[in-house]
Amino acid sequence: MKTPYFRTTFFAFALATQSIFAGMVLQPGDRGVSSFEYEFALNGEYITDARVSAHEWSHRGVYAYSPWEYVEFGFGLGVASYSVGDEDSTYFDGDFRLSPQAHLSLSSPAVFKDHIRLRANLAGQRFSSEEGQVRYSANIWDPQVMLVLQGKAWQVEMGEQAHLVMGSMNAQGTRVRDDYSNYYLGRAFINLQYLDYSGWYVRGSVNSSTHPSGWQQGPTEMRIALGVGYQLRPTRNVKQASELDRYFPAVPKMRTQQSLLEKEMQEPQSQDSVEVSR
Repeated sequence: MKTPYFRTTFFAFALATQSIFAGMVLQPGDRGVSSFEYEFALNGEYITDARVSAHEWSHRGVYAYSPWEYVEFGFGLGVASYSVGDEDSTYFDGDFRLSPQAHLSLSSPAVFKDHIRLRANLAGQRFSSEEGQVRYSANIWDPQVMLVLQGKAWQVEMGEQAHLVMGSMNAQGTRVRDDYSNYYLGRAFINLQYLDYSGWYVRGSVNSSTHPSGWQQGPTEMRIALGVGYQLRPTRNVKQASELDRYFPAVPKMRTQQSLLEKEMQEPQSQDSVEVSR
């Protein structure tokens, strides 16, 4: 298959509300943060030298975990369907079948008042879809490099990625098998996320090559994803009094003064009770 050189790409900004490829909002010092998410995604691309239009629809549940603020990994499981056709007709319209997914992210320390990071991400998924006696299946790889802008509740990721489809088409009952891949490999993307103080969050993602086209069964050479989830953070232990005394030397003196004041307040009450008894 002819694969053109990576070209200068642009990103198409729309539907601004994670894809599974967006990292969690992590603050300096975070450890043991996890999240659960539902994601819907629609991806379209040209496949084979003939640049036939193909589309994947997917629904997944995703679990992500960050043992340290610089590392995140996740696993997803859901269903996906696949269709192949052109502007005039659909050659293949497959059913929904199980589709697993996984990703790994590595981040740099945050700089500029903890608002900017660099991040590298590798995501992979597998799908298989059938119609009649024909089955399309593929492994999809999406390595990414990005600039991350973040605050306490929001995060924006933007960068470039390679999008590689390693697929095959099989006709059951025969030995017919055709391998295929996508025609354009380079894409640019933007991911957005908002995290509420309660732990709920919403994410949105758009990526595109330099050849986005049409909307027959969805956009071609683009991926749009929406997600909603909940982030879990470990409970921080409150420092004991002995630990506080190390950082605030005046605390013991304040406790002594408080106890003396309580004694002084109790002494007049005891004297008054003695006089009343007399």
